[in-house]
Formats: sequence, structure tokens, C-alpha cells
Amino acid sequence: RSPTATRPTTCCIPTTPSAASIDRPLKGINLRPVRLHRPHDYLRVFKEGIEINEVLRALKSQKTTRRDQFSNRPVEPEALDQIREAILKTANASNRQSYSVLSLDAEHAQGLRLPGKHVFIFCLDFHRLKRCAERLGVDFDSRYLMQFITAQTDISMFAQSAILAAQSLGIDTLLTNEIYHLRLDEVFGKLQIPDRDVFPMLALCLGYAK
Repeated sequence: RSPTATRPTTCCIPTTPSAASIDRPLKGINLRPVRLHRPHDYLRVFKEGIEINEVLRALKSQKTTRRDQFSNRPVEPEALDQIREAILKTANASNRQSYSVLSLDAEHAQGLRLPGKHVFIFCLDFHRLKRCAERLGVDFDSRYLMQFITAQTDISMFAQSAILAAQSLGIDTLLTNEIYHLRLDEVFGKLQIPDRDVFPMLALCLGYAK
């Protein structure tokens, strides 16, 4: 067999696309086998056999709202609570949760020249882990590169969950890293965060487009 040959795969798809809707039970669906030989065959089967659900619609409709496109309409507190609750299920490395999220109203966000009617600041946060380690009497070193990469990956996933949650509620978003392009002494002072082992990486601006 050629090293580059693709081994055919067998899968089953419903005979009627509507029967595979996410909110319908699968009991009683007649399945027919399909031989898949090429990667794009998966796309063909997906289109033919599965109905697009609300999660996929939300993913496909994601967009960025520019800073000058936000209106004056405030974001409802109930919607912010829904976003906060939804993102808590986001995966993170080894359940270390090496991040913190700051929630800013429009007034405090404007003080950092951030647009929108509400802003979440996603910070790398080893301060809390170091404090926990001290209380437990164990060593914790956050100075090597892998710690930074892992924490940055975690907050990126956290921010993406927040974007999806917000846009599924009809709230527009802008994700930016300009928070650390400002004077850092000003940023740390206004956010009132420790000047060691914590660093603001991403700002998610929320609001409604004009």
C-alpha cells in the first residue's frame, strides 16, 4: 500500500436529514452505511445527513464589531450574568485556572480607552496560584515559558467562549490586545491588580452595533 494512501472509512448517516436534528431523539432512525475515501467526503456526508443546529449557526455567524461601530445601547445585566455562567465550563490545562477575568462597566472601560458598554479583561494570573502554594508549603515557579504559553492558551479559549456566548445572545463583540499597548503603570493602577505575576492580555468589548 502506498504510504500516502487513505484507508476508506465506513460511517452511517440518517436516511432523512431532518431526523438528525439536535433536539430530536435518534431512536428509530434508519441508518445507511457510506464509504468515505477522501477528506472532502466527510463534508459531503455532513451536508447531506446532518441538519445545522444553533451552535453551528452561532459559530458560522461570528463577526467583529469595530470600535467606532458600537451604539449607546447598554448591555443588559442579565445577559452579562448568562455570559459569566456559560464560560465557566471552558476547559483549562490541569484545572489550574491560571487566569482572572475583570469585569468593567462603560465608565471604567473608557478610562482605558476601550469601546463598548461593558468589557471583560482576561489576565494571566499566577499570583493566586503562588499564594495557594505558599499556604500549602510547596514551591511554585511561574518564570518559565511553558507556564506562560499554557496560561495564554487557557485565556484565549476562555475569551472565545465568551464571544460565542455573547453573540448567541445578539451582543456584538470586539476582542483586542491593545490593553497592554497602553502605559502599563496606568493600566495596573486603574485595574488595581498586583504588579507581579499578573498581566492583562486580552480585552473583550461588548455592546450593540449601530
